[in-house]
Amino acid sequence: MASKLTYRRGFLVVLCVGLLALGYVWGSSAGTVAGLSRLAQPEATMQVLPVQAVENIYSDEGPIVRVVEKVKDAVVNIEAEADSEEGEPEGWLPFFHPPTGRVQSYGSGFFIDAEGTIVTNAHVLGDADQVVVRLSDEQEYDARIVGTDPETDLAVLKVDVGHKVPYIELGDSDKLKIGQWVVAIGNPFPRQKLDRTVTVGVVSGIGRSDLWFGSGTPAYQNYIQTDAAINPGNSGGPLVDLHGRAVGINAAIASPSGGNVGIGFAIPVTYVRAVLKDLIADGRVTRGWLGIQPGEITPDLAEALQLPSPKGVVVETVVENTPAERYGLKQGDVIVRFNGEPVADVQQFMFLVAQTKPNTDVDVSIIRGTDHQNIRVRLAERDVRVVADTERRPDTGSEDTWFGMSVRTATPELAERYSVPFEPGVIITEVSPGSPAEQKGIDRGDIVTSVERQPVVSVEDFRRVRDRYRDLGRPVLFLVQANDGQPRFVALKAR
Repeated sequence: MASKLTYRRGFLVVLCVGLLALGYVWGSSAGTVAGLSRLAQPEATMQVLPVQAVENIYSDEGPIVRVVEKVKDAVVNIEAEADSEEGEPEGWLPFFHPPTGRVQSYGSGFFIDAEGTIVTNAHVLGDADQVVVRLSDEQEYDARIVGTDPETDLAVLKVDVGHKVPYIELGDSDKLKIGQWVVAIGNPFPRQKLDRTVTVGVVSGIGRSDLWFGSGTPAYQNYIQTDAAINPGNSGGPLVDLHGRAVGINAAIASPSGGNVGIGFAIPVTYVRAVLKDLIADGRVTRGWLGIQPGEITPDLAEALQLPSPKGVVVETVVENTPAERYGLKQGDVIVRFNGEPVADVQQFMFLVAQTKPNTDVDVSIIRGTDHQNIRVRLAERDVRVVADTERRPDTGSEDTWFGMSVRTATPELAERYSVPFEPGVIITEVSPGSPAEQKGIDRGDIVTSVERQPVVSVEDFRRVRDRYRDLGRPVLFLVQANDGQPRFVALKAR
């Protein structure tokens, strides 16, 4: 009896354990399926890829293949020919034959509509008088230059192929995020016939400006930086997102070797749209012009100018016979609003002015000393340029130092010795290593023209302001003309 009872109890225990195990497995499977189902829903708190996207990533093709298949036939190769000119823009991407007789420039471009309108870089075309476009089917067509805009490095071509062409939709570069995947397509190293090369990377940075690519560097910069490989010949090709929409036009690289090192730049589509509208309509872009050289406001400069924050731009130069001079703007004024828009920095300010049509009346809000003022200005057209003559003063031959700068009264002869444009002031002959001046990028040959908004045209002036402001208790404001001839405000503080 005991034996039978023991057997029954053992059977019941095994049965219970088995049922529990089966229930656990069933529950786990159901929970997993339910969990995956929930994660795939748009309202899920965790953001994961839909099941189809996950499958595509691990398939033999993946999303990049579909993007390339969608856009590759809209990419074109461009060959521009012009009379030879010496030199080649440093840092630009087209490939040039040696400058003898006729010179050819190679680049890329892409259709933006079915009627044959092509966008590319202005520097791909240069001064070309003949442009040939080769499509994905190897057919070649003569292209008409609709318009170019060197200040943004954009150009528009038109070809008539007799039928509708594939094109790339323009996306929204304002929505780009650092780390987002992008694809570059173009024609690198044209002599090697590497048509429609595809490279993949991410958005490495946005809003890149103050870049220098040699002569012809665009005035208006707001580049997308990417590590998608870009090489000579890629200029003008599209930078597309994973939806196959163009978010940028590949334009330049930063490279010590001339080839890709993972730092490429593309013009964002947001700025392309406005330029294309003018180029297609008029063949050129008209921009408003105020007539100043704006400067960035650093924290030290804000303190020296006694500003509440480093927002805005400081007027470093007022050009003669321009709206800025006619309506009373002065060197040292800080522009904090333009036509009702808050001013953040130099690049944003330049775009605000450029996007306003000539002959438009705008309100310019400034801080002058401790006073807030509003000046009504009628803009001119940016093409107008007037260069002010400079007054020459004799050299006293004496020298003095301050903030690690040794200076002498500037003369044309001294300026020529240091290979800088002459400007009345004191020329910096030496900068002590590790000094406040060196730390702020001041160099030999730079010319100081004012201190604390007081003109400085001799060593005696320099000594006078040094003695007056030596113990100021805050950064001292200097106006310094660099060796490129452009003045800038620098705030120096004793350590």
